[in-house]
Amino acid sequence: MTSTALHGHARTRGRWLPYALVLLLLSSLLSALQSPPASAEPVEAGYRDFSYGSSISAPTGDKPQSKLWYNDNSWWGVLYNATSKQWEIYKFDVASQSWSTTGTSLETRKPVQADTLWDGSKLYVIFHVKDTSSLADVRVGFTRLSYDAARKTYSIDSGFPVTAATRKVESAVLDKDSTGKLWVVFTDTRGTGRTVYVTHTTTSDTKWIAPYELPVAGANNLKSDDIATLVATGGKIGVLWSNQLDQRLYFATHTDGTDDSAGSWQRKEALCDQPRCADDHLNIKSVDAASGKVFAVVKTSLNDGSNAKPGDPLIMLYKFDIATAAYTSRVAWTVAENVTRAIVVLDTTNSRAYTFAAGPCCSGGIVYSKSVPFDLSSGFPSGLGTPVIKSAADPKINNVTSTKQSVSSKSGLLILAGDDSTRYYVHAYLPLGGAPADTTPPTVTAVAPADGATGVSRSTPVTATFSEPINPATVSSSTVTLAGPAGTVPASVAAADQTATLTPGSALAAGTRYTVTVRGGSGGVKDLAGNALAADKKWSFTTSSSTPPPSTAAVVPIADAYVRSSSPTKNLGTTAILSVDASPVDVTYLKFDLSAYAGRTLTGATLRLTVGDNSSTGRQDVKLVADNSWTETGLTYTNRPAPTTTVGSLAKTTVNTAYEIPLAVPALSGQLGSVLSLALDSPSTDAVVFASREASTGRPELVLTFS
Repeated sequence: MTSTALHGHARTRGRWLPYALVLLLLSSLLSALQSPPASAEPVEAGYRDFSYGSSISAPTGDKPQSKLWYNDNSWWGVLYNATSKQWEIYKFDVASQSWSTTGTSLETRKPVQADTLWDGSKLYVIFHVKDTSSLADVRVGFTRLSYDAARKTYSIDSGFPVTAATRKVESAVLDKDSTGKLWVVFTDTRGTGRTVYVTHTTTSDTKWIAPYELPVAGANNLKSDDIATLVATGGKIGVLWSNQLDQRLYFATHTDGTDDSAGSWQRKEALCDQPRCADDHLNIKSVDAASGKVFAVVKTSLNDGSNAKPGDPLIMLYKFDIATAAYTSRVAWTVAENVTRAIVVLDTTNSRAYTFAAGPCCSGGIVYSKSVPFDLSSGFPSGLGTPVIKSAADPKINNVTSTKQSVSSKSGLLILAGDDSTRYYVHAYLPLGGAPADTTPPTVTAVAPADGATGVSRSTPVTATFSEPINPATVSSSTVTLAGPAGTVPASVAAADQTATLTPGSALAAGTRYTVTVRGGSGGVKDLAGNALAADKKWSFTTSSSTPPPSTAAVVPIADAYVRSSSPTKNLGTTAILSVDASPVDVTYLKFDLSAYAGRTLTGATLRLTVGDNSSTGRQDVKLVADNSWTETGLTYTNRPAPTTTVGSLAKTTVNTAYEIPLAVPALSGQLGSVLSLALDSPSTDAVVFASREASTGRPELVLTFS
């Protein structure tokens, strides 16, 4: 019996052993498929993750795309699993600095590129084949997924994936407008040369229209590697694209809910129109869905060829409103710093724009980071910046990617890159601290009318501009007052953001001196953090007499200077000349005080300039400059404010000749009562020299004509 029992037991165990082995092998296989290395390897900066294998390349490219998103207190990404040979959703663990696959497979084709969008309730992913690929399956595949918060997993919705387009494309990017419509933009060679195309969903996320050419000037006949990207904010879709043949970056908008006709698209001012300012490196983000505030980081072509100059801008950050595209900009990296494939990520906790780029160009090596405040009140620090991903084992780290979303102290900031020489993913995580407590009192940075101004309109409002947003509850008729010989003037007082405005209840007395007081101290004006203006701010002005003012005024500049790209940190504000040129880039700046002309009706404006001993056969453009903070003795090429709208142009010139340039009246009318800054630049490479305000003769003048 004992023998039989033992024999029977042995038979039973032998019968089940193959099944146990199968289960064990299946378990091991699933574990291998779903789990890369348990923890990442710390390197000199950042972390080394896992291998993506030899069957794909640049899995974190392309430049305008986003592979990561933040949801449910975790970071997620679309990464390639070299074991399962699939593109899968991975979850990032901050504590261990490691990735683990969720097992959700999205795509099996290779090589392809992906772009992702998390809108708070759904995940959207597109995969496309580059136009240089030999892959036969050229679908632009679109997938929508739902998130299960209890299980921490994503599942593909019924009816997906679908095909958004059937073609090889360059750098497809998606976003979602305020009506719920999904948009995709890319460039393709099916039009007249390389062309910008857009497509979007219709009645549901499964239905897409046929892609059509962006119906604005400059969107076709592009260079073979030109790309496009898009952003959704402020009730509009904005498309940014490079046109290296025109040497420009263009931006066009489409108002949400309108049709696809050419009339529904508006091309804005080119973001840059200097020679060689365009390249196929674009990355654009919005602060949020509603504000319309947009940041774009782009690369110029100023590092190409024998004309490259170390101080020229290589990577630029642009900030603009999607409604107007009027922009300000800062140089992030110069030609000497030689970085590539930059992206921008927006930190709303600290109101800072982070830029990341790999260097050296163009193979990569180390990922560097810099940041600036949202208001661009200060520029980027010089040099390469902070190394955030650096690994001795991975000498060609490149193609940094992150998220479309703005980040915060809650999310931190995650970036991902890859090394095609070692086939490894690498990453960096920045734990963004909360903004420090604000203990700085506000100051008054500008007033209108100006202190000591005469001939001020009797109906002009009075404004004080502060260094930061102020608490509107602290701005009243008791904290902002206007007084004349007869006492305090009855007036209404209002506050908006950084400005307090006092509007007299009736016309002021003619030829009378008035004093404005903005109260400081505990009972005065305070900022949003409760810091009070340190002391009273007072200034005075005198109203115009009853005699009608002259119909024409010749205004001389209160500051002028020019800047030169070949001497990026040199100030040229005290010379007797002003220069305009395209190579090296010379830009002239002029500043005029128009505070005395508030309330006047402008009917004509002319800029008088005298050419010196160097003339030009090309064109010089006069442009508005929104940022008036520059000074004659502090302005350099590096810190120069960006010109915006063109208001006048000067054609071919002759030496030692005076010229009058008509300026656009509507654009200047809004500047009356304040300071006006103008810039002169040129696409022409033969420089023209004008007399500056320091010259003995021929000084600049702005001639204004009033009704």
